[in-house]
Amino acid sequence: MQQRYPAFDQASLHQHSAYLNTVKALTFKLTDEIPFAPEHDSSIKYRINVKLSDLQKISLLNSPQIQSYDLVCAIVQSDEELKRASEYPVDLFRIQSHINLKFALATQCIQNQGAIELSTAQIDLDFFHNGHNVTTVSRRRNVVLSNSDSNPQELFVFGKAFFGLKKASIVNAWRRTWRSALVRKAKAKGMEAIWEEVKVV
Repeated sequence: MQQRYPAFDQASLHQHSAYLNTVKALTFKLTDEIPFAPEHDSSIKYRINVKLSDLQKISLLNSPQIQSYDLVCAIVQSDEELKRASEYPVDLFRIQSHINLKFALATQCIQNQGAIELSTAQIDLDFFHNGHNVTTVSRRRNVVLSNSDSNPQELFVFGKAFFGLKKASIVNAWRRTWRSALVRKAKAKGMEAIWEEVKVV
């Protein structure tokens, strides 16, 4: 699936996109044979969504194949999955079902540079439960909003209306996420991450 993705400030060795980035998302289970990220030019980024289908294999989150992607997202359905996944180099945690997220667990995710993603593509009762819970216990830190729409203004309005997230908070959360992802990927390759500052208008 390819979409215009609300990344806002994409840390890249070669170029930046100050507002939207083209990201191709691939979804796998831990039990699947996961390939390396495709070779691509710097204008396209690859995101991998990993369903934690078998916690016995969770160490695969640290595998060279998964770490080769520009953005690594763990899809979690329980607090135990979230706790275990937060011990590995993961950029995003997308919560698929209602989790009574505790402060300590949110703090653990944040300390490990991960962000908790709320996707407006899956709006239901659990989404609002999770959203209020996540934004409260995380004190609105490292919470990112995403959607498949190419107009992020709607995302800003949604975040403010339902979760009290200001535009600057949403933008800065994505900025931190992309920078953290760049550092994570560079470390996996034994390299040093480099980027330039970009102001979002």
